[in-house]
Amino acid sequence: DYVIDYADLNATTHQSITVRKNPAYNFVFVSLNQGKVVNVQPEKAKWDIAFSPLINYTATRRPATLENSVTYYFADVVTTNILGNVRAQIIKSDSAEKRDQDYAAYDKAKANEINFNDPSLNQQLVIGASWRNTFNKVLYDNVFYVIKDAEGNLFKLKFVSLMNEQGVRGYPVFEYALLK
Repeated sequence: DYVIDYADLNATTHQSITVRKNPAYNFVFVSLNQGKVVNVQPEKAKWDIAFSPLINYTATRRPATLENSVTYYFADVVTTNILGNVRAQIIKSDSAEKRDQDYAAYDKAKANEINFNDPSLNQQLVIGASWRNTFNKVLYDNVFYVIKDAEGNLFKLKFVSLMNEQGVRGYPVFEYALLK
């Protein structure tokens, strides 16, 4: 167990939350506002990808130090459950039309050519933000993805839109298919 003690900055007393490790989950999350453990992610074996906000930072100049970095917020990143042994690979085509042709023709035999043991695929942001450019509100229509889940099933996935019909972000549409 872990015990978290917390308090408002001006408080003279504190509160405690006991957090028990749960092997069914990748992480156990705590809400200090609610003063308890809260469910954020599904059990580690019950998800493959997730749409999630993400806070990241990048260096603005060298050397890369905290002082030389800027923090930025991604509203709609796709993370891969690498702790659940899920892997993803980006497939690039020359154009949107070619992407749709490549996607339609992509089969299990082609997906089996991917080395999912490649260390570069062992990262949660293989899909990440590579499917859209939010500054210009543009969907990258020349890419799709192959996903291998923990059971070895192979899927192809492509994004169809970034926004709803009113032009509001946060309503992505995608299609996927199990490769047989």
